[in-house]
Amino acid sequence: MSQGLGTDVSGRVGSRAVGGGWDALDAEAYRALFFRCGEGVIFTDPGTGEIVAANPAACELLGYREDELCRVGRDGICDAHDRARWKAALAERGERGTVEAELSFRRADGSSFVAEVTWTLFTDAHGEARACAMLRDVTAQLCRRGRSAAQRGGAAPPDRHLQ
Repeated sequence: MSQGLGTDVSGRVGSRAVGGGWDALDAEAYRALFFRCGEGVIFTDPGTGEIVAANPAACELLGYREDELCRVGRDGICDAHDRARWKAALAERGERGTVEAELSFRRADGSSFVAEVTWTLFTDAHGEARACAMLRDVTAQLCRRGRSAAQRGGAAPPDRHLQ
């Protein structure tokens, strides 16, 4: 049973999904999520790493236009110093269908940053395998964590990602 604030909404949810109301809403909702989301969203071909779409937040974060991101692909945004963690995350995504990881990315200008990434595999409307990656720059959080550890006399995390 689907509930919203104690009210059973399962009949309304089911009828909207079946009645077609969600079809129009979904297209607009997904478009709004993709283009207005503050987090980077990248769709790829999971087999080749080809980037098939990237939202404005991903483009800004990585310093590329969408067509440039599509040209460089997943390998072009992977920080070469972090390939082992990328390989492990991609392997886990392949096994489980989803993965959450902190990975280093390379921007168009050559600088690096660390992002929390949530990757999910799915099949699109045309039957093509796709992966959706949502990424959030956590560099500032890692710097704050390092400063806090240093102030407490603890070891700061390595900052090789923060070039």
